[in-house]
Amino acid sequence: MANDGYGTHEDFVIDAVLHAYNFADENFKNELAQSFAGLSYGLILTTGDEGLISPEKHRRNWSNDELAEITFIESDVDMAVHHGVPLDDYFHDGLCSNEKARDMHRRWPNRVHWYVGINPLEGRAAVEKAEEAVTEHGAIGLKFYPERYTAGRGAEPVRFDDSYMAPLLEKAIELGVPVAVHKFVPAGHGVTDHYRIGDVEVAAARYPELQFEVVHSGMAFLEETNYMLIRYPNVWANLEVTSALAVKFKRRFAEAMGALMSSGAFDRIIFATGCVLIHPQPAIDALREFRMPADLMEGYGFPDTTPEMISGFLGGNFARLHGIDIEAARAATADDEFSRRRSELGERPARWGSVV
Repeated sequence: MANDGYGTHEDFVIDAVLHAYNFADENFKNELAQSFAGLSYGLILTTGDEGLISPEKHRRNWSNDELAEITFIESDVDMAVHHGVPLDDYFHDGLCSNEKARDMHRRWPNRVHWYVGINPLEGRAAVEKAEEAVTEHGAIGLKFYPERYTAGRGAEPVRFDDSYMAPLLEKAIELGVPVAVHKFVPAGHGVTDHYRIGDVEVAAARYPELQFEVVHSGMAFLEETNYMLIRYPNVWANLEVTSALAVKFKRRFAEAMGALMSSGAFDRIIFATGCVLIHPQPAIDALREFRMPADLMEGYGFPDTTPEMISGFLGGNFARLHGIDIEAARAATADDEFSRRRSELGERPARWGSVV
């Protein structure tokens, strides 16, 4: 059972993507950085929280303490993974700095893991950064973005099937960590073709021993993702942002999940929110209640969900990807600062209550 004072749930919940974003104006390198900030607040609309947190409050330099409060006090999340974002061509600190991610893991190692954001165009320095992050600072994955920018314009694609990526993918194999890549529509002046998933297919075939997370699975390129999950057992669907659709856009979520589930890869779909893009709790509640609509099962042959599948989505699948012993993880957090505060409070605080 969950070790908190908010009621009991069997599931051990792992939010596979957190972001302590820095949307402060002084972090913008150019005017198009604003489009990232605007798009990010727009995702609040998917969970109906626009009345709970204002655009002004959301557009800020989020601290690790605020992110931890939202994740572990205001929601049922038991463990989470901070992803660094390597967008230092739009934002001075990359938008989600590796330093913040590393610090969260250092402060709360039983609660927070991290993926290091990597720019492969840095060549040998990128390989060294990946090795240092994993071997010295406890990173458990590498995170990539599919495009680099110059002066606010889409410039070079970052592709897993290009030669400069091979040393990084081979280093990930050597280190025993998966790689994750953002695959969604671009913000700003990005080129949509750079975000498609064909390069992941090539790399998944070339490196069958390496695990690949397609982040934002279900939001775009749905048919291609479905076919890739069928054909490559080393590809995983990460539901960052997609999970938010389950709150207010239930039909859209059911269609996305139906396509992903019809691949048969029930054990390779992992829950993530991208908090602070959205608050985790509405998405958790909606996923716990999710059942496939009968007409989609009849018309498309989509499978229905089972309690075992939901438990896997919420945390079991990610735990298996990383060899995390859930019972040991539960025991390690049973009397930490967050569990004690949950018990003292007795009921879950209001969403965004720590920052509004």
